[in-house]
Amino acid sequence: MENKPSIPQITTVIPTYKRPSKLKRAIVSAAQQLGISTKVAVFDNHSLDETEDVVNELQKTYSQIIYHCHPENIGALGNFIHGVGTVDTPFFSILSDDDYLLPDFYRRAIDDLNDHPEAMFWVGLGLHFDESKNIIDARVQRWPKEGIYTPPEAAYCIAGGLLPVWTSIVFRREILDDTGFIDTSMLGVMDYEFLLRISLRYPLILRKHPSAAFFISQDTYSGSQPLSSFWPGWKKMFKKLECYSETSKIHHDNLSRMLRHSGERMLFRRGVNAIVHRRYDFAKDASTALKEDCGKLLTSSMLSAATIICEHSNFAHKIFSFIYRNLEKRLINSRRHLQDDFGHLLDKL
Repeated sequence: MENKPSIPQITTVIPTYKRPSKLKRAIVSAAQQLGISTKVAVFDNHSLDETEDVVNELQKTYSQIIYHCHPENIGALGNFIHGVGTVDTPFFSILSDDDYLLPDFYRRAIDDLNDHPEAMFWVGLGLHFDESKNIIDARVQRWPKEGIYTPPEAAYCIAGGLLPVWTSIVFRREILDDTGFIDTSMLGVMDYEFLLRISLRYPLILRKHPSAAFFISQDTYSGSQPLSSFWPGWKKMFKKLECYSETSKIHHDNLSRMLRHSGERMLFRRGVNAIVHRRYDFAKDASTALKEDCGKLLTSSMLSAATIICEHSNFAHKIFSFIYRNLEKRLINSRRHLQDDFGHLLDKL
């Protein structure tokens, strides 16, 4: 059994539900963080499978693992909020059960935060990967600099579409007492709004050190979820940005414009992807939202026309899908350097 300092400095919050094999990888990646004392807290949303057995077996090797199983399923969001609410260490991070941490993440983050007490959170490089372990994105690579970001510097990157995954973030515990946690009314963009809000209020530290691997499911972009699961949250975020009091009007106006542009791009991309996957209802809803909520008549008309044509012509759909997949391949190939630079890290666990 490993010898660990008795007082943990950081809690890894791992909500889980019926993913015991992937959960094992996530737990080990947190428990094996060196140079720092950790508490790995697993919150089981009443899986009733071998999840508890997997955790019990790992506890024989890693004494810092704690396990809580809810007596009933309280929903994914309820489990997530409950887990974060139990944090009692100076720092914490959030780890989904199908993601995992990369070596030396916590040590670097906490050393930096100890050296810069004004910074309330630390952002590392998150590697977005798919089922085939292809690295398809690493947004933090496109941030303009490393080091300290003072408000509202980081907010411009976030509003502009370079949202870091919070799997690669270490937060100070006191941030929860000061500003609260996620706004659940934001639905699918709760993380986006939370990170935007705190980046407007606090300095952060950013390093382009590979810190976490973030799994991208095909369902994320295939339009398998209705627009109502995330677009109302975007609209609320647009309005809420106007209420933030930490920055001047000129920054509010600039950030609002950038955030709206990011939302419009996202809507159009997901609408196009939905056409490829024959989710025409989603594409129609996206077209309507672009017109009615964003005032984007041209992009709305383009998406609407493509939807109608592909819905009524298999040949047109084949041509549309062929063009889309070739553009997708070109985009992935343009990021081939990410695979060359970091692909070996995905085989560590």
